[in-house]
Amino acid sequence: MSAYEYEIFYEYEIFEIMMRYGGGFLLLCLLALAAYATSCPMLGLAAYNDARAKCNRNATMWGLLVGLLGLVFPGNLVAGIVYLCVRNSGQNRPVYCMNCRFPYAAQLPNCPQCGAPNPFGPPPYDVNAPLYAKRAKRDLIIGLVALGVFVLAIIGFFALFFSLAFELVGTEQFSSAYNEIYNEIYNDIYHEMY
Repeated sequence: MSAYEYEIFYEYEIFEIMMRYGGGFLLLCLLALAAYATSCPMLGLAAYNDARAKCNRNATMWGLLVGLLGLVFPGNLVAGIVYLCVRNSGQNRPVYCMNCRFPYAAQLPNCPQCGAPNPFGPPPYDVNAPLYAKRAKRDLIIGLVALGVFVLAIIGFFALFFSLAFELVGTEQFSSAYNEIYNEIYNDIYHEMY
C-alpha cells in the first residue's frame, strides 16, 4: 500500500468515525434543547397553579419567576425551592386585631375575641382550587420528567463525546504507524534520488 493510499484510508477512517457519531451528537443536542424548553414553562405553570390552588395573591409572580428564570439554568430550580419554602409560611404568622390588639392566626377571617374582620386574612376560597391543584401536580410531573430527560441527554452527550475521543485516540495510534511507514517510503525514495 502506498503512502497516498494510507493517507486516504486514514482520512476516510476519521470521516467515517465523525459521521457515525455526528448524528448521535445532533440528536442528543436536539433532545436536550426540547426537554429543557419543555421543562421551564411546565415548572412555571406548576408553581402558578399551586399558588392559585392555595389562593396566593402572587400566583402570577411565582409562575413567571419559576418559568422565566429557567432561561438561566439553575434559576428555575432556585425559584422553585424558594416558592416551596414560602408557600405556606404566611398561614401560621400571628396578626393583631385592629380593635382589641388580640393576637390570632392570620388565616382566621375574624378576630376570635371581638369578631372584627381580619384585613390580612386569606382571600375568599376559590371554587376552582381543586382544579388548580390537579393541574399543578400534572404540570410538575411533566416538568420534572422533561428535566430528567434533559439531564440524561447531557450525560449521553458527554458519554458519546468521550467514546468518540477514545476511538480517535485509537485512530491516532494508526496515524503514528502510518507516519512511520510514510517516513520509510519517503526516506527510500529520497535516498534513491540522491
